[in-house]
Parts: sequence; structure tokens; C-alpha cells
Amino acid sequence: MAVVTNQEMAHNGVWVGTLALAPLFGGAPREVAEKIQSVDFDPTGQHLLITRDVEGRGRIEYPLGNVLYETKGHVSFARLSPDGTRIAFVDHPWVGDDRGAIAMLDLEGRVKTLTENWSSAQGLAWTPDGGEIWYTAASSGNARELRAVTPDGVRRSISGFPGMMLLFDISKDGRVLLCRDNI
Repeated sequence: MAVVTNQEMAHNGVWVGTLALAPLFGGAPREVAEKIQSVDFDPTGQHLLITRDVEGRGRIEYPLGNVLYETKGHVSFARLSPDGTRIAFVDHPWVGDDRGAIAMLDLEGRVKTLTENWSSAQGLAWTPDGGEIWYTAASSGNARELRAVTPDGVRRSISGFPGMMLLFDISKDGRVLLCRDNI
């Protein structure tokens, strides 16, 4: 089990902390890395994908310690595909701003931008078959809708509600964990 402790705000809406691993059935956590923003396990549960900022640059590391991607902006919601061969993420051109595009990275570090820059992009998950990347984004303002894009860049709108939506995950049986904020 991965646990992020000692969290502090790095910049607008981005929290960082110390990554620790703990046995699922008890035992003390073992600290692994600091200044971690997000983490995902590979399909085998053996390797970690992390995002963090280092010396003013947003970074994706996979496995932990191997830098696959860096940007002057920041990255968020990085997730491994179900087969573990690709990484989808939100690529934000500016630190502290949630404007961004959905991008995909292969394990050799080649990046492909799949969408235009959205005015607000947060939340991302792969469908169980790896055929689509679902995400929540707004074309103007911050009223994010649920959308999808294929690894080939074919886009579609799934659903929109008043307010701001945030996608957390998609289960193996296709159920979606989503929240709707009403500020």
C-alpha cells in the first residue's frame, strides 16, 4: 500500500508529501521518496510511477528514479495504462494553473499530445481495456465535463453537469468514481 504523508501545498491545488510503502495487513510504513505529488502502481504492483517538481520542472518518473518526461510547467494525474506500456497525464504549460492538455507517454519517453489545451483539466483514468483515456476538462471557465480520448486522438464528450466534475478512477468492471463540486 502506498501512503503519502507530511503533505504541504506546493502551488495552486497541488499537494506534495513523502511517499511511504506499508504492508496491507499491518506493519510500519517505509519512506521511499520525498516531494511526491502523485503515485500509481504498474499492473504487477511492483513498480511505481510518480510525479513531482524538481528544480522548477514538472517530472514523470517511471519506475521511480527514472525520468521519462520533464516540462517547465507541471504534470498531474499521471496514470499507467492497464497493460503498463503507456502513461496518460495532464500536461500543464504553467505552474499553478490547471489549464492543460491530455498527453500520452511511451516507456521510451516519447510524448504525444492528444487534445487541445483546456481552460481547466483535472482528473484522468484509463478505461479497463486501455482503449480510451477518460478525463474531466472545461473548454472555458472551470465547469469541467467528463470526456474521452483514444490513444490515436479521437475525442468525444461523455457527460456534463452544472458545476465542476473531477474524475478519480474507473474500476475494472467499468464503474466510475467521480465527484461534482458545487462551490
